[in-house]
Amino acid sequence: TPNLAARLQGAAAPGQIVVSDTTRRLAGQSFDIRSLGGQDLKGFVSPIAMFEVRGQRAVDSRFEAAHASGLSKFVGRVSEIGLLLERWELAKAGQGQAVFLLGEAGIGKSRLVEAFEEHLRETQHELIRLQCSPYHATSAFYPIVERLSRVASFTPADDRNTRIEKFRTLVRRYGENPSDVGAIYAELLSLDVGDEFKPPDLSAHQRKELLVRTLVNRLLLAARIAPVLMVFEDAH
Repeated sequence: TPNLAARLQGAAAPGQIVVSDTTRRLAGQSFDIRSLGGQDLKGFVSPIAMFEVRGQRAVDSRFEAAHASGLSKFVGRVSEIGLLLERWELAKAGQGQAVFLLGEAGIGKSRLVEAFEEHLRETQHELIRLQCSPYHATSAFYPIVERLSRVASFTPADDRNTRIEKFRTLVRRYGENPSDVGAIYAELLSLDVGDEFKPPDLSAHQRKELLVRTLVNRLLLAARIAPVLMVFEDAH
């Protein structure tokens, strides 16, 4: 493996990221990857398939991205699925529920959540998936920022006007008034919206409280339209 890594590094152009087929398969759909074909590398008998990593893709779930080729049939876990479905019925009736899914890595927690979501596919609901990251453990709002950016369909190629228009659509999604909450979301998403949405004249503590209240209210507004399933992946 170190020998292959060294050869791939040597074959890469300045600023280019090159990986092997094994790494490409492990990465799943998390990255935009382009084939560079097979190349002869010193120390290897056969040509080695090489791939260029062009950028990161916006994905709802790292689990889904890693298993893009399909999942095996879900077997067992009848009692766990039953418990989740019971809690879902209570939630649909207006009694909010919270389930903490705990287990060793690789035991099938994400697969269980996927199977549960499959049971709900034919029913009216909204799935809000928040993907936590070990690289942003010091930023409590990181999963929310990522989710809002995906919902808004922000792209690096957006100019300022395009981004502001997408931002307005995002804010109005559940009937919120942009003039009331626009500045709060703009600050959360680090958007330059000029003087259109001026931040409230509050202390840092008051602004954080207002942000939390706004986010909670957004969830409540969504739940008025349809039952909401909110999933926190890798909450630890």
